[in-house]
Amino acid sequence: MRETFDSIYPPGYLPKKLSDPAVQAQLRGARLTRPEWHCLYPSPGVYGKSTDFDITLIFKLLRTMCSLTPPPTGWDNLPSNTDHSLEADLARVKCYRNEVYGHSKTMEITDAEFVVLWIEISEALLRIAAGISHVKRDQWKKSIDAFKQHAAPLTPEEERCVEDLQQWCKQDVDVKDELEKLRATYQDGITTLNENIQGSFERLLEELQALKENESAVQVSDSTFRNPRLHHTLKGTDKFTIVIILKLNVKSRGSIIRIRGFSLLCYRL
Repeated sequence: MRETFDSIYPPGYLPKKLSDPAVQAQLRGARLTRPEWHCLYPSPGVYGKSTDFDITLIFKLLRTMCSLTPPPTGWDNLPSNTDHSLEADLARVKCYRNEVYGHSKTMEITDAEFVVLWIEISEALLRIAAGISHVKRDQWKKSIDAFKQHAAPLTPEEERCVEDLQQWCKQDVDVKDELEKLRATYQDGITTLNENIQGSFERLLEELQALKENESAVQVSDSTFRNPRLHHTLKGTDKFTIVIILKLNVKSRGSIIRIRGFSLLCYRL
């Protein structure tokens, strides 16, 4: 992509282009990050060089200030297999780069996927190079073939780095799995708790309704109301609570206290 950009704006001409107010206005609308803007304009009167631009910045410059027409599918989507225009190939390389390297979560592809992607990307790169010159295309083809056939084996240090990356990836996957299990356990616990609360509440309502229906059967004697031990308890309570306490007055004191606490709990609900 850098060589394509340089073919449009040669290094000797790029400072003049970047100093153009119209180009600067275009770049302000391109949503450049602060580091990217600083890369283009390091200081007043000084302009960046394409050799200092990363692939993301170069792609933004190609689509912003190089008078290129977006492919029918847009700059951010994989173009049609039959679209071999320069714009489509630039978008194709960008999409494959993000899919395989930039935004990949698994950091790996199968051998079959590698073969397909190698063909797609190398053909797109060769078409881009042919747009610069046939000589450039031949140079790129030799480099691509040499890279595929004679890639140097990994050094022992590089092998250890690969093993470390694989271990980190496995640990990340294990942590994610454990978090998913904890989330599922937590959700199950909340669901069970809600069901238990709902069931208990319904049973309480049924018992209270039954007590209320039998309220007329409870006979309260005057001596019971004059009982000084119950005077404080009965004071300020509603009629239904009084009925619950008096109905079980024949049982032990502990039973009365439990029922009293139960009646107060229901009263708060």
